[in-house]
Parts: sequence; structure tokens; C-alpha cells
Amino acid sequence: MRFKKAKKILLPFAASAIIILIVLLAAFYINLCAKDEISKKILFKKPLKCAVLLYGSQTLYPERLESFLIYYERKNSIVKIISVNTDAVFFDKRKIARSLKKTFFEAAKKDIKTAVEKFYLNLFSIVDDSFEPDFYISADYETFLKTFEGYPKIKSLVSQTDFTNRDLQCLTQLEIAENIVKLLNGSAFSNIIKLKQYRPNQDEVLTKFAAGNLILHFKFNKVKIMFCDLPVKYGKKRIEPDRENIKNFFSQVYYKPTDIYLQNGAQKIEVKNASGRPRMAEKAAWLLRDEKFDVLEWSNFSFIYEKTIIKESKGNFGAALKMAKILKGGKIIISYDFQSFYEASVFIGKDCEIYDKLDRKKL
Repeated sequence: MRFKKAKKILLPFAASAIIILIVLLAAFYINLCAKDEISKKILFKKPLKCAVLLYGSQTLYPERLESFLIYYERKNSIVKIISVNTDAVFFDKRKIARSLKKTFFEAAKKDIKTAVEKFYLNLFSIVDDSFEPDFYISADYETFLKTFEGYPKIKSLVSQTDFTNRDLQCLTQLEIAENIVKLLNGSAFSNIIKLKQYRPNQDEVLTKFAAGNLILHFKFNKVKIMFCDLPVKYGKKRIEPDRENIKNFFSQVYYKPTDIYLQNGAQKIEVKNASGRPRMAEKAAWLLRDEKFDVLEWSNFSFIYEKTIIKESKGNFGAALKMAKILKGGKIIISYDFQSFYEASVFIGKDCEIYDKLDRKKL
């Protein structure tokens, strides 16, 4: 009896103690986040920006350079990735126009840190300083691959270097990003343990605490990737940044809140058969037409694609998602061009399966 009475008296105190402990821990966590700019933005649903640079070395992928501008639209859980074509030239009044890649590796012969800083200055000049990162991630491919040791899929994708065109390069980059997000959605505990190997530079804003918060956030929040190709002009002798399209892209698409449910508006579509199988473009065209998409043309494509690619040129991500759903697959690349006649180009790859009444039934 005495035990039961004591239990009745102590239980409310125990519950109160637990609540107080939880409140104190929450207050302590919020206080830590308030002192860390990245964590604060994650906590209060503010957008995050990151600039990424991956470069080759003498031992692994020499003369290879990839760069990305990443904008995390925290409110809608959309990671917007811009892939930078490093073969694009940078114009300097004092020097002959040279590509971002060539300028980087020339500077890297003397000092890698200076080369990285110069690359970012040139890149931000190309985008008219419309991108101001919260933090940077710059590393050679050896360091990058060590971060993902034990994940052969990422290593396999990174090892792909021979691309017949820019679309296939963007497709591989998109798949790498998808696999990294998938990895972050996995075991948060094991990913945080791996942070022991992470040693932030003195001038780097992304601390271990912030990186841990990012991992936890991606673990409990399902994010979508909106992959974009920075607009360029392809000339006979060189690739140039398309400054007019870049300006419109940032203001009209990239920084605007993305509505993934805005699924109408892609009225002018072309479909290309990149599967190597007969009638695939025609079948895909009629399938899209049945869902109220205005397909104006279909034809064969000069290259064979393993996977279906949907190139959206007006920034209508919701419409592209709907097309992918109709076709039961398709990797989306936002290739912005406000002057483009077509709003989307669909390249039917070998992975696409569409059957109609003219096809023989599968045994």
C-alpha cells in the first residue's frame, strides 16, 4: 500500500521532470542553432545556398572540372541544382577569352586555393553576382569519392567521363545527386558518425554541427531535385554564357517558389525517339496528347539514350513531373531558353515501355 501511495505521488513529479528536461534540451538546441547561421536557416525554414566545385588532379581525372550552384528551397523541400558548363568562356577585358576550365587549371599549377577563389569570382561574374552562397564545398575527386566510400553506385557514376553530348553529362550529374540524397535519406546515425572524418577549413561556414543538422533534416524530409543546366550559347568555335537567359532564369524560375502541382502550361512539345525502337516517339506523343499536352511534332533522334530525358525550357517543373508520370519515367532537366519555340523536348530512351493496339502482345 505504501508503495502504491508513493508511486502516485512520484509519477506526476517524474512526468514534470521529463517535460522540463525536454524543454531545456530544446532550448539548448535552439540556442546552438542561433549561433550557427546554417543551422538557424534549417530550423527557421530559410533558403540555403551552396556553391560546389569538383576538380581533377594528376592522379585522378586530370583536366576534369565540374561546378554546381545549389539553392535549397526549404519551404517546399526542393533542391534546385544548376550545373555549370565549365567549357563556357569567361570574358576578361585584359585577357583573351578562355574557358572556366582552362583558366582554373592554369591557376592551379601555381596554387590550388587561388585557382578555386578565382574560379568562383569568374563564375559569379557570369551570373551577374545573383548567387551568394551560404557555404562552399570545394574538393578534388579523390576526396569526394572517399566521402562516399562503400557506395559503388556513386563511384560508378562519377567514373563516367565519355559523353556524346551535354544532355548525357547532365543526366549522369543528376543521377549522382539523386543517389547522394537517397544516401542522406538512409541511416542518419551512420552518416553523422562519418562526420568524424570531416575537418572544416578555418574559413568554411559549414561546421560539423551544421552538417549534422543537414543530415538529420534530409533524413526526415523527403526532397525533390530540380536539376537545371546553366544557359549557354553554342557557337562554332566556343561556348559562351547566355547572359540574357541567365538573368531571366534566375529571376523567373530559380528564385521563384516552385509549385510542383502547377501541371498545365506545357502546350508546345516535341518528342524524339532516342530508343532505337520503331514508333516509340509516335506512341509517346499520343499518350501525352491523351493527357491534354499539345505535341506538335515527333521524329527520330540521332543518338540512342538508355534513359528517357525530359528537357523543359520554360521552367515549368510541375508540367515536366506530370509528363514523367504519364510516361512512367523520365529524368527532368530544366534547360531554360525563353526564346525557344518548344516548351519541352522529350527524348524517349530505351527504358520507356509503351504498347498500343498495333503492337503484338507480350508472351
